[in-house]
Parts: sequence; C-alpha cells; structure tokens
Amino acid sequence: MKFFNILEYFLLISTSILLLYNFVATVLFPLKKELFTTTRSLKKIQQVVLIMILIGMIVYLFYTKNTITAQSSMIIIPWIWGFLASHLFSVQNRNWFIELLGLSILSAITIVLFFKQQDINELFAQKSIFQTSSYLYIVYAGLGLLLGRLLWPGNENTTNN
Repeated sequence: MKFFNILEYFLLISTSILLLYNFVATVLFPLKKELFTTTRSLKKIQQVVLIMILIGMIVYLFYTKNTITAQSSMIIIPWIWGFLASHLFSVQNRNWFIELLGLSILSAITIVLFFKQQDINELFAQKSIFQTSSYLYIVYAGLGLLLGRLLWPGNENTTNN
C-alpha cells in the first residue's frame, strides 16, 4: 500500500505544479517574456509529465478499484488532467482575455466539483449510472478534455516561442 501512497502524492503534486505554472503563465501573460521561459522544450517536458500522470492514474485506478472515497482528493485529478492536456496539446489563436476567461470558468467548475463530490457520487449511485468510481473518472477526464479544448486551448502566440 505504500507504493500507492507515493503514487497518489506524485499525481497530486505533479498535477498541482503543472496547473499552478500554467495558471500563473496565463494570468501574467503581459509579463510572460520577462518572468517565464516558455520554450518548446519546456512545453515538451510538460507534455511528458502529463503522459506520466495519465499512466499513473491508470495504474492507480486499476489497482485501487472502488476503494477511492468521495472525500479523496484523487477524484478531481482526471478533470484537471483533462483541461491541462487540452491546454498543452491543442493550439488556437486566441487573445489573452479569452484565455483568462476560459481558465476562470474551468477553475470555478473545479472548485464546485471538489466540494460537491460526495453529492455527485450519491446521485450517480442512486441512478445506477456508474457502478464504480473509475467510470466517473473517465467521464471527468473526457469532460475536462472537451471543455478545456473549448475554453482554454493554448495560445499560438505563447506556445511557439
């Protein structure tokens, strides 16, 4: 069980660091050239870390099955992974304000999902839509990818330096 504790901490910390870096880079866009070194190699490193997080999530969900509770902070990781992946892997030409607005909407949805997790799990359990929490994780990752693609894609001007 110690391996899964280490894996859980890796997933939480690495996702938080990626989210924090991309959040700060989006919010401080006018100062980006002075504060951040946004190069292709840094973007590739972030993409590799996202792939490692995906593999870690799959291993974690495969071996823990239904032991993840609604109070666990792991339940929100697929959602965050989804919109981070869409931000780092898709590129559109958008201005800074639209990118900031999309990030704000995604952050608000994340906060609601985090605090209403137990209610969401109970709703799906009553309706017998999802038998295990792993299906809910797949739905979260898919919705994160879709909404992240619509609301917070990477900006062509900032990712191709």
